[in-house]
Amino acid sequence: MLNALITAGGLSDRCNDHKIMSTRSQANGQPRAILPICYQQIVQLGDVSANYQLMPGDRIYVPSMTLWEDIKRGVAMGNEKSCPHC
Repeated sequence: MLNALITAGGLSDRCNDHKIMSTRSQANGQPRAILPICYQQIVQLGDVSANYQLMPGDRIYVPSMTLWEDIKRGVAMGNEKSCPHC
């Protein structure tokens, strides 16, 4: 996943790198599997457990930050984590 994100031009400063996810097709018409990608854990800590192997048909979704998330990012708010996976 990390290579795909880098190949696509990397992440913008407006993206929410705590809510990146991938969806993967399942067999027999099952709903797509959702795979959370913790970008910070991969890049800063070297934890590759969320750096999934990209498969044909996978989709990567990189959302933009909301105004509130942008404000929280700019102002330290104690020990609150903005990513449930970090």
